[in-house]
Amino acid sequence: LNAPVPDATTVVNGKTLYLYRLPTPYTINTIGTYPIKVLAQNPTPDGCSGEQEIDYDLQVFAPPVADFNFTNNGCVTQAVSFFDNSNTSGRPVIARYWDFGDATTGNTNNPTHTYSAAGPYTVKYALITDIGCLSDTTPHTVNLNNPPNAIFSASSPRCQNKTVTFSDLSTVSAGSTLAKWYWDFGDGSGPIIALTSADQTHSYLLPGTYNATLKVETTTGCQSTIEIGR
Repeated sequence: LNAPVPDATTVVNGKTLYLYRLPTPYTINTIGTYPIKVLAQNPTPDGCSGEQEIDYDLQVFAPPVADFNFTNNGCVTQAVSFFDNSNTSGRPVIARYWDFGDATTGNTNNPTHTYSAAGPYTVKYALITDIGCLSDTTPHTVNLNNPPNAIFSASSPRCQNKTVTFSDLSTVSAGSTLAKWYWDFGDGSGPIIALTSADQTHSYLLPGTYNATLKVETTTGCQSTIEIGR
């Protein structure tokens, strides 16, 4: 047989070591341990065959499965918290790669990220375990909206012991829906949470100037507040 050509050589303790590679790559599709036998011919100067048998076990591992979840109230003003939810079959992770979908990246575990503008962002995540297995890249879409714009009006005339109607005029971005209205009429009567009706009525027992406040909240928890003196 023709002697194989080494890919590289190195010298260790005065001896030259040769690196050889198989001419054809092999793919193993099932995890497990596979015994490998290498028979090397290493003739000695005295003409002996110098045959050497090298045995070792090849371990094939399952690749990690990258996954993550995230929390946010759907509002661009709040940072998004990401949480690793990958399956590594118990292998330690040595490297992580996050693509937040806005031309920024990260490499930490369970990062938080703040976006500068509303919109849908495709976030991608991949990892490498300690044995060099690389996961596929897992994408999830993060949808962020601008906060609602809290606005209200109060009816006239505004007289002592007379009913004043507070009308919600708040607006939201496309795709968002208001779910809660928190009213505080500024006279110590306490806040009112309106779950089904945005508009409220209230009577003031004493004359004066009162700072009425409205906080609105979308179905995802994104909030906005406005205070007006009446």
